[in-house]
Amino acid sequence: MQGLRQAGGSATVGVRFLRGLYRGRTSAILLGDVLPDVLMSFLSRFAILLLASVLLCWSVSAAAAGKDLPLPTWEAGERGSASILPNNFKGVETWDYPSGLRVFFKSMPHVPNVYISALLPVGSSADPPGREGLAHFVEHMVFTDHLGKSEEEIKQSVLDRGGRKNGITSRYNTRYYVDLPASQWDFGINWLHDLLTRHEFSAEVAEAERRVVMLEKSRRQSGNLEYFDQIQTWLRGHELLVQRDFWEREFGLNREYRSVLGSYASVERIRLRDLQNFYERYYGPQNFTLMIVGNVDRDAVKALVDQTFGSWQKQGETVNPHQRVRKSRGPVQRLAFSKVKNVDHLLRYKLYSPSEYDLEMAQFAARFLRNILNERLRIQLKATYGVSVTVEEFAGHAVLTISGNYANEEMDRVREVIHSTLAELKDGRLEQAEFTSFRSRAVSNLYLNFQSATSIARWCEVSAICDKQIYSGFPDKVAMWQGISPSEFSGWLQLRLVEANQVVEMTKPIPASLVWLEVAGPLAIVLALFYGLHWWWRKPVRMTQIRYMSRIRYPWSLIAVSLGVAAAFGLLVAIVAHEIYVQITIGLSRVDSYLAQRLVHFSLIGAVAALVLTIPAVIPRKLLLFTDGWRVKFWSFRSAVYSYQDVREVRECSFASILLSRRGWTTLFLHWGFFHKGVYIRVGERFGYFLRARDNSELVERFTAMKPTLVHAREEEPLEPALARTLEEFKELKVPEPTVWH
Repeated sequence: MQGLRQAGGSATVGVRFLRGLYRGRTSAILLGDVLPDVLMSFLSRFAILLLASVLLCWSVSAAAAGKDLPLPTWEAGERGSASILPNNFKGVETWDYPSGLRVFFKSMPHVPNVYISALLPVGSSADPPGREGLAHFVEHMVFTDHLGKSEEEIKQSVLDRGGRKNGITSRYNTRYYVDLPASQWDFGINWLHDLLTRHEFSAEVAEAERRVVMLEKSRRQSGNLEYFDQIQTWLRGHELLVQRDFWEREFGLNREYRSVLGSYASVERIRLRDLQNFYERYYGPQNFTLMIVGNVDRDAVKALVDQTFGSWQKQGETVNPHQRVRKSRGPVQRLAFSKVKNVDHLLRYKLYSPSEYDLEMAQFAARFLRNILNERLRIQLKATYGVSVTVEEFAGHAVLTISGNYANEEMDRVREVIHSTLAELKDGRLEQAEFTSFRSRAVSNLYLNFQSATSIARWCEVSAICDKQIYSGFPDKVAMWQGISPSEFSGWLQLRLVEANQVVEMTKPIPASLVWLEVAGPLAIVLALFYGLHWWWRKPVRMTQIRYMSRIRYPWSLIAVSLGVAAAFGLLVAIVAHEIYVQITIGLSRVDSYLAQRLVHFSLIGAVAALVLTIPAVIPRKLLLFTDGWRVKFWSFRSAVYSYQDVREVRECSFASILLSRRGWTTLFLHWGFFHKGVYIRVGERFGYFLRARDNSELVERFTAMKPTLVHAREEEPLEPALARTLEEFKELKVPEPTVWH
């Protein structure tokens, strides 16, 4: 295609020239008036035809050989050559200083700028509990008044030179960078050095910057109310409420889920000493990696770095992000079902404690597998839009992931192609020419994607290259990838991509024959809860037998305390239920049966719903007296039924007299009894109720009327005439019909 375009372009130019030559008087200018007009016209036309034939033959030959035109050479060449790209991974110097500071330097004469960045492997995960947002706050404070310059002067000095700067805090690192024209390289080094070193924060500046942090949070989380923000932060960050990710499930690594911005309350709690202590603890040169890339002179940069960053003294503690892991005992498979049409398939290989060589081979394997699998699964099989192969590193460990969204009907062939490709590569059965072709594509991507100073520096900031415990220096990826042989590649795959470290995660469509379960399941839960609880709790009441009814009166203070206790208890139950649900779900994910997974899922939902409905079933609401017994009616349709023979004592008394007695620990207190007396009803030998009715004295008298042998507070006093008449009425069964309540 490139040859055709070149040939076509040349032919077009030739035709235009000949057309002008034929129509114009160029022949007369060239030949003059020496020859006669007829002879001159004949020679001109003959020359035009001859030149046109030559151009036509050249165009046809170029078009036929266009597919064999050589590609641009991927080697360092002359500066400014449009067809030759330099290897920007070659010649990167590593300077290690006694303080622990590491500097990567790369001279790129063909770029117009210089990019200088500093990476600190500390982020919001290092924030103390209750001080979420501290790392982000410190990043803001670094840009504030310093060394006699105001915040505006510090930032404007970069903008005035045509540059840009920023600081970015993430969960596990913080980075600062400045991007300037190449002529301002010395200012950039001095500016970043002054920015990071010798900071003494002031209380006045901290209070002013706190408002800026709050505004940034409001901009990113518009609509959140302040008084809900702390709850949201806690719910999102609590380890029992956050879904464990791949690293926690498979490696056993501890990952802190603290918000980068924090909550309004946590930012308000941050004090000046917190900012200063965090800076002095982590902002030492031993934790930083400096990257200088651009059109600059090596010796001049080295001299200035020695003068500035080289004299930076070690301070605080040395950060060690590496963690020990829990190794798996075999391959893991997890299956899930969703309302998707295709299949999401992830094949992961865990790489425990990889070396520098392992990570570079993993990066090459990712690029190589992406090329070959896309060739076979997308272009040949037409089973996917694209296959992604990535390498992710965390806490000194890594994982290689092959992921894609595949057609459901082609899933068996897709898995066969993936596993056969890996087996072919491990056994070294791939043809040498095919291996060389895919390796060339991988190397070409390196050349094309890393031609600017910014691309090299940004890649360094997000990769594991800054992990000093893994990388001894900056590797030449291009030279390494070009030198990988099929035997070396297959040997590494056999050693690292083993079945014991394999994790398969798949999300499949819901089987068409079981779609009805999505509707039938919730409906079955509702019916089971309604009829099951109704049968279990409901105690039929004959309204004609009610002789007395009184609502239980709760003081507002007791209601508030009870709601707080209920909320805390409910949250605790929710946390435990969530953890149980997660563990059961993880276990069920190994079962390749949609029916089994959904039945267990619906059972768990039903159990939680039944537990929630139990809450109003334990809150007393009314006291009902019948001719044959009495009941405590709860807020739901549940009742506690007692006979008068179970009642041992009914009396009006104070809260203290019950609490200080030996029966205080077995009494259900429904009333404080500090300012108003309550009624104590003892059921059996130990259990009792302490409550406040509409009329405490009347309730005691009603109970006494039903069972005259009860012990009450006025035993020595004679019964009042009205009470005596009531007893006579009960004996003669001449009680008027009661009012029916709804």
